[in-house]
This record gives sequence, structure tokens and C-alpha cells, in this order.
Amino acid sequence: MVSGLALDYAGSMDSLPELHPRQLYVIVAPRAIACPWMTNIIARLALAGPVRVLDGGNCFDALGLARELSGQTPSLEAALGRVTLARAFTCYQMAALLAPQPASLQPVIILDLLTTFYDENVPRNERLWLLDACLEHLETLRQHVPLAVSAHPSPSRPAGADELLSRLTAHADQVWQFAASSQSSTDESQPRLL
Repeated sequence: MVSGLALDYAGSMDSLPELHPRQLYVIVAPRAIACPWMTNIIARLALAGPVRVLDGGNCFDALGLARELSGQTPSLEAALGRVTLARAFTCYQMAALLAPQPASLQPVIILDLLTTFYDENVPRNERLWLLDACLEHLETLRQHVPLAVSAHPSPSRPAGADELLSRLTAHADQVWQFAASSQSSTDESQPRLL
């Protein structure tokens, strides 16, 4: 069952809930919004122990993570050393990264999971098949470790982008979906929870 979580983006990110096994948390937002949230989650997890980060959108912010951690621990290098990073540049690589591996109890954070699946050079049916395989792996992972995934709506809206996002969110226990909204007093946009 998917449920939304009302969080105030403009407020403190300390309001993010703790991640627990048996739950799949999904953040759907433009990168400018999702990246700071995911970096905060990674930092909190790295303070407590090892965390595995899979990056599907080449958006891991090492400098942002270091900044986030530097104010919270005197052992910055130790905290950074607890983060392992793997990048996927194709949907095939993402499926391989999520394939069953020896049991590990470290949390898994997946950045921009769907980005590699927007590649229209891969036939649609193959992308859907690979995504379904990834979702099965996520189902297995979430039984054992805290698991959070970010996805952003594709700006170019390739064919099937909505279907990919729907498949991901259908597997989520909690979905945090953000969009930009206009403020009446300025031309700037502020993120808001949908």
C-alpha cells in the first residue's frame, strides 16, 4: 500500500523519518529537490554505519555529503569511508547492480533509479522487463535492509516515462512527491509536496 508523507521541504531535513526494513521509500522530485534529501539520508545512515549507494543518474554529491557530515561528526573521513558507491550508466548495469548478492545488512540508497530506463535506444519491452527485474530485487532487498529510491520525472518525457514511474511507485510503501509551485510574491519557485 502506497502512502504519502507530508514533509515541509523548506523546513529542517531532520523531519525525515528513520528508514526501516520492510519498507520501500520513494522520493519523486526534480533533481534539485531530490539530491539534497537523498544526501541527507545518506549522511544520517553513514553516521550510524555502512551504507551502499547505487547511482543511476550520475548525481551522487560527494562534496554535499562531506558538508552534511562535517557539521555532525569529528570523524569525517570515517563516516565517508562507510559509504560505498556504484554507478550504473545503462538499465542493464542497474539490473546487474541490483541482482541478488551475498547477504549484507547495510542500507541501500538508489539515486535516480529510472534515468537509465529512459534510454529509447533500448526497446520498450526490454526496458520494462529489466525494470520489473529490478523491482523484484528491491522487493527482496527491502525484507532485510532500509531502502530508499529517488526518481525524477524526465524533462524530455520519453515514451513510457509515466509507465516506468507508475511501476516504481506501485511497489513503494511511502512516496514523497514534490513539485515546484509559484509563490505569489516572487517569481521564484518553492518545492511543495503533492
